[in-house]
Amino acid sequence: MIGLTIKVAVVVPSVAMIRTSVTSGMNRTGMKKRRKTMTNSRMKGKRGELELVKKLKSLIPGPNWRRSQQYNGYAEGGQADLVGVENLHIECKRVEAGSKTVYKWMSQAERDAEPHQIPVVMHKANLEPWLVIVPLDRLEEFVAEVDTLLSKDIPEGSTGSSE
Repeated sequence: MIGLTIKVAVVVPSVAMIRTSVTSGMNRTGMKKRRKTMTNSRMKGKRGELELVKKLKSLIPGPNWRRSQQYNGYAEGGQADLVGVENLHIECKRVEAGSKTVYKWMSQAERDAEPHQIPVVMHKANLEPWLVIVPLDRLEEFVAEVDTLLSKDIPEGSTGSSE
């Protein structure tokens, strides 16, 4: 006689799975239906846009900053998230994942900067253009510094306004 061993695996549903199936009920085919939870990404985006509008209004009070979607209910192709200045196209991105590295870079810039210096991160991914990242609270200072630099006839190799 040949010895035969059969192993049986039993999968026990977790408490969360049991609660889901109990609270979800059955659909008309008799299959368990799962309740679809509304994705919070739209609400998170809206909150981010409103937060940024408030911040921009306090920093740059002149323009009529507003969410582009608050008037028409949906974004048309190519429309900015925030409007208020004709020559700016503002996309507001509020994310949890994927931006931790940028904040680490900014923390390094803030830590290494002298008290009078504005921390700036310039970032470039392969095959992509350069991006300039400045804390929004320091934007006015940054723009003023760039404006000063552009209005001066600074010799190449100079350190700019600190000379």
